[in-house]
Amino acid sequence: MQKKLNNNRIQLPQMNVSRVGRKVFFTGEVNEDSMHELLRTLAEIEWEDEEQQPQDKVEVLINDFMNSVDLLKCKKQDKKSIYNELDDSINTYNNDNSLNRLPIQLYINSFGGNIYEALNFIDVVRLMKTPVHTIASGKCMSAGALMLMAGDRRFATLNSTILIHQMSSGTYGNFQTMLEDMAEFQRLQDLVNDLIMTYTNVDEELLQEIQESKYDYYMDVEEALDLGIIDEIL
Repeated sequence: MQKKLNNNRIQLPQMNVSRVGRKVFFTGEVNEDSMHELLRTLAEIEWEDEEQQPQDKVEVLINDFMNSVDLLKCKKQDKKSIYNELDDSINTYNNDNSLNRLPIQLYINSFGGNIYEALNFIDVVRLMKTPVHTIASGKCMSAGALMLMAGDRRFATLNSTILIHQMSSGTYGNFQTMLEDMAEFQRLQDLVNDLIMTYTNVDEELLQEIQESKYDYYMDVEEALDLGIIDEIL
């Protein structure tokens, strides 16, 4: 770990991600470094699940097959029925979804940050075989709120605050550059709006009101529950 010197005092780089078992805690800004560390941690847990799964699946295969054979014997079925049952058991074994994995519990405590990194986080979580339960803890705002919405199930601790708002951006340079930047800004805003409306009960009217009024929409956990941003209050 690289140390930084500042005014003759040693400072260690701030760690945004920590893990205890299947609980992962993310605190701080949503940026390239913090998202890299978070996604690496989630990938480690999924890799551990992949390593454990073959032995678990073999045990499930053997138990299911033996139980089925015993049942078929009681019914005095022929060998063909037993072979068919074996084929069914093997098909179940080969199905990645045949075993339920314990979810990862991801606690998010963030004012937000880079929208590109939040969108990347959403895509990666959606592709994971291991379910991720996101939990708003303390504050879950802007890009942090988008991360919250990526969970297979979404929760919030009782005294948390959640915020959604219009994206903010700055542009400079020649006129053509500013036009291109504004077009990209609008593309991202439309993408974020679509994601919010897809994964929550927030409608286009409310999003338009927020965008036109240029204000931050703070909500407590009760309102977040009503709007479908979370599934349950902890």
